[in-house]
Amino acid sequence: MSRRRTESDEQAQRGKRTESKDEKEREPLLGRLRSALEALDCAGRTVLVAASGGIDSSVLAHGVRALAAELRIALVLGHVHHGLRGAEADADEAFVRSLGVALGVPTHVRRVAPRRLREGGPSRSRPTLRLLRGIGPAGLGGIPERSPDGRIVRPLLALSRAEIERFARARGLVWREDASNRDPAYARARLRRDWLRGLGEAFNPRWLRAIGDLAEAQRRESEWIEPLVTHEAETRLARDGEGWTLACAGWHALPVALARRLARRALHEAGAGRDVTRVHLERMLIFLASARTGAKLELPGGLVLERERGRVRLRGGRAQRGC
Repeated sequence: MSRRRTESDEQAQRGKRTESKDEKEREPLLGRLRSALEALDCAGRTVLVAASGGIDSSVLAHGVRALAAELRIALVLGHVHHGLRGAEADADEAFVRSLGVALGVPTHVRRVAPRRLREGGPSRSRPTLRLLRGIGPAGLGGIPERSPDGRIVRPLLALSRAEIERFARARGLVWREDASNRDPAYARARLRRDWLRGLGEAFNPRWLRAIGDLAEAQRRESEWIEPLVTHEAETRLARDGEGWTLACAGWHALPVALARRLARRALHEAGAGRDVTRVHLERMLIFLASARTGAKLELPGGLVLERERGRVRLRGGRAQRGC
């Protein structure tokens, strides 16, 4: 009796493995997702999928659910209601709750006080926007697959929009559409509507992936140089009352790449980093290298640089205004 049950269990397991293999052959996305989840150390863990209700998180939830038994993953959905879009946000929450029920997994929802969110966008279009805005190499780096503490992972990051949409269509999935993705008031919407498709048709259908690969390469190089920037910042950058000071002694001896990243670090600490383009950064580098005592430089975000003996003082910026 016991032996027959063991053989039956083995047959069932073989059947599940065969079914899983056939499923991945029919849907290549599952195979790539499985590899990504294993590489990101998700197997055998509880995985919370941040579900907005859009196509990306819906595909991710369905994909992880399909692989959960094989990878011993306990799937949970999480949703944050930001309170910014009224009835649309309520509908997003209801959709995610219903998705959890359909998948047979727990769903956790958190409501937070409304606040102004910065414009975001898919990881493939964000580097393109940064290039068009004249960002420097440090700002080009793409979103990492894994956060520094390993708690946040992005297993779909390497997949194209077409692959995600094919999976969704093949499975007959439904999802929510954020109206802002089509609103020309947002730069990412204008980029998609007016440029992305045409550039792909005229030059390279996979050009967004090429941009994404470039951003990822830059991100990895930035990871290498970042400890050098941190060391230099600890030596030169200091809090001073409501502002900051940046020591300029030996500035000419710094490699240009290190000097640029150190200047950007100072701007971010002062609260003006998000407003500064490459042009502003170059002006700051010239100021640091050659400005005379008493000279001032105004930068976006309300930041003012003032040259003192052996250092530059940074005053203003969003961080000091409470924005």
